Amino acid sequence: MNHTKRPFQPIENYGIIGNLKTVALVSLQGSIDFMCAPNFDSPTVFATMLDSRKGGFFAVEPDLENFTSKQLYLPGTAILLTRYFSDAGIAELTDFMPIEKGNVALNSAIVRQIKTVRGSINFKVSCVPRFGYSESDYETECLETEIKFICKKENLQINMISDKALKVTKKNGYSEFTLEEGEVATIVIEFLENGEEGKDFGFYKEQSYHQTKNFWIDWINKTSYSGRYSELIRRSVITLKLLTSVKHGSVVAAPTFGFPEAIGGNRNWDYRYTWIRDAAFTMYAFLKLGFNDEATAFIDWIFSLCQQIDLQLVYQ
Repeated sequence: MNHTKRPFQPIENYGIIGNLKTVALVSLQGSIDFMCAPNFDSPTVFATMLDSRKGGFFAVEPDLENFTSKQLYLPGTAILLTRYFSDAGIAELTDFMPIEKGNVALNSAIVRQIKTVRGSINFKVSCVPRFGYSESDYETECLETEIKFICKKENLQINMISDKALKVTKKNGYSEFTLEEGEVATIVIEFLENGEEGKDFGFYKEQSYHQTKNFWIDWINKTSYSGRYSELIRRSVITLKLLTSVKHGSVVAAPTFGFPEAIGGNRNWDYRYTWIRDAAFTMYAFLKLGFNDEATAFIDWIFSLCQQIDLQLVYQ
């Protein structure tokens, strides 16, 4: 299997997107470099943040010389915008994981919308999955606008779908295209278990953005807080919400593992667990801000654990 080394990025250069089942970390360069799929506690499919040679990544790269980039969120949402600026043109990448209100069964997926704001820009998209912490092999099937990455060992299939032509080289997925000013391309990857059927591409292209945007805005508007630093507090609580399991009501300490507290250090904990004490502080924050449903779901989950004799400090 071909391995391409990529430069490490500072952790501060990453934004986060998620669907209350898992999250993905997106770099300032437009590369998804860490993701466990389809759930928080699943093995990684992208982990270049930990292993720059064989960790796996999903990158969108504009062909712009000496560009600078910045990230911001669509206000009140977990929809991430990465903007690229250069003398030759301006590009924008919109990343999100679709959420449907009340639909716990919706497959985990990532939608990436690529737009040329100014100029004529060439783009290269690279999907380099590495299943099972980069230990599990997989097969590929390629159609003109769809690639299936099939890993039988992990019982997981990744479908890469686009409105642009796709190709497979050395078991990795690629696409190269040019967008004129105002044109948009959409690239989707969805994660399917147990032979599940994927969503129609039209849903991801036409509907998922508005549904996801409405979900987050409806949720954040439930807050009872209107004091100082309102925008910072709203952004922080959206991040806490991203770490919450819609299925269980629990909240992970962090979506990652293997990062030391200090470079070269040895405390490389797996934080994809719920620490009961730490999660209680998160629930206190939810309650103070008026998000009672999250606290109720957490308490219900705690009560279900209390039926067990052997109680733990942390739970998967």
